Amino acid sequence: MIYEMKGICQHCASAYKILLVDSLLNSPCPDCGEDPIKVKKYKGLVYIVHIPKQDGVKVGFTTKDINVRLKELSHTGVSGKFEVIALFPSNKPKDDEKKAHDKLSKKYERYLEHFDTTPAIATQCVYRALNKRTPIFHCSEVEQQFYAELALNRIIMKRRLSGNSDDESAE
Repeated sequence: MIYEMKGICQHCASAYKILLVDSLLNSPCPDCGEDPIKVKKYKGLVYIVHIPKQDGVKVGFTTKDINVRLKELSHTGVSGKFEVIALFPSNKPKDDEKKAHDKLSKKYERYLEHFDTTPAIATQCVYRALNKRTPIFHCSEVEQQFYAELALNRIIMKRRLSGNSDDESAE
């Protein structure tokens, strides 16, 4: 796969246009000769997908392009088309998938790799299972819910640490 990227060089602030060929940077900055961006290649990813208007999510891993994986999933006999909610890049995708499944299975497991939960809760669980690795969102609604939940959790934690927990005031 070949990608063209445009931007501003982080070294000299010049405008640049580069090519990525199979995730390898192919063009240095024309002004300073440095690589204008850092590129990190991952071995795979953990994904959260769902079929709109159906309950639950599927959490899995792939070492392929996510669109290739979605095409494979469409041939598994499920009705409807899977849509990507969030992706978590990984150098150990199979191990990370297991961590995600372990975190989700405690509360939400329905059947193999499918979990009876909302996309937002699944994303929060996988985020925590993978040591707060930042997801790449493909659904702006879930992204907003995710960051709202993080902000709420920070407020709750600050209250608890300062001794102003709602739990204590209820007693």
